[in-house]
Amino acid sequence: MVYVLYMTSPNSFDAILFERMLQTAVSASAVDELCREHGWKVRRGVYSLVVVIWLMIYQRLNSKRTLSSAVQFLVRHADHWQEQAHVGKRVREGRISTRTGGYCQARSKMPTLVASSVCDHIFARLEVLMREQLPDVPQPVFVIDGTTLRLQHERELVKAFPPGRNQHGDNHWPMMLLVAFHDVHSGLATRPSWGAMYGRRAVGEQELAAEALQRLPGDAVVLGDGDFGIFAFAYTVQQTQRPMLLRLTAARAQKVLGGNRLRPGRRRKVKWEASRWERKEHPDLPAGAVVNGWVVACRNPARQAEILYFFTTLDLKPSRILALYKLRWNIETDLRS
Repeated sequence: MVYVLYMTSPNSFDAILFERMLQTAVSASAVDELCREHGWKVRRGVYSLVVVIWLMIYQRLNSKRTLSSAVQFLVRHADHWQEQAHVGKRVREGRISTRTGGYCQARSKMPTLVASSVCDHIFARLEVLMREQLPDVPQPVFVIDGTTLRLQHERELVKAFPPGRNQHGDNHWPMMLLVAFHDVHSGLATRPSWGAMYGRRAVGEQELAAEALQRLPGDAVVLGDGDFGIFAFAYTVQQTQRPMLLRLTAARAQKVLGGNRLRPGRRRKVKWEASRWERKEHPDLPAGAVVNGWVVACRNPARQAEILYFFTTLDLKPSRILALYKLRWNIETDLRS
């Protein structure tokens, strides 16, 4: 249903379908419950919290994405939301102003904590609904995806996300580093984690991924490429008791294997321990920390001369491990499309 709405043009946007989707993913009662959990007073009137959330979702799905288009949508279809959204007298009587000031103020007043909780609630709800449509998938698999965002050059953003430098001096645009987990079967993404890419408070993808990891379903398989095939991240995943499949560089695979050779199509059980360099980079690692699993070697189907190495806690044959890793391209093609 979400994809149908996203592909729909603004002129043919189905208000009834949109309302049903919202009621399924984020109902007014669910928003009220989240507000009570955080001790935030539920605002009544035209722009109640649930209406603000719904309009923000509409803006994201609408190609125009303007405040004005969202307010006009509310004016045209307010009668659909009267029972669900605690709307006031002006909505019931059809006396909603088309000015954007009220909506803009209501968005600014929405607490960040409530917005994050609503986002997590929507993800959890959609994950259950979409999982019901995938009966042949025994276990969810989530791939880590990192990217950068160029932000507007504003004082607060420059301070929070400093621009980088090159041989010509400081760059102009603030840069944000962002990491999210995507379900390789449904395409659904968790709420991302982000931080500064440069400056004194710069963070790495592995650190952000460790934070985002806590929002995954408990039985999810964590799938990562070579950037995440390091001991510190593998140890973090193990602490959450989630299975993992991480790509290893050839050099790191040889160290984990203790210098032993592993032929393609074979696997070997290992106890992965942190190196001195990794302990220096991650001093918080406890003494005696170890990750138990298998190192798997597979020949790259696209380049027969290349051997791919993986670390996994899944007790599967190498052919199945390779098939699972290939699922990461689902996200690449989803984003491209």
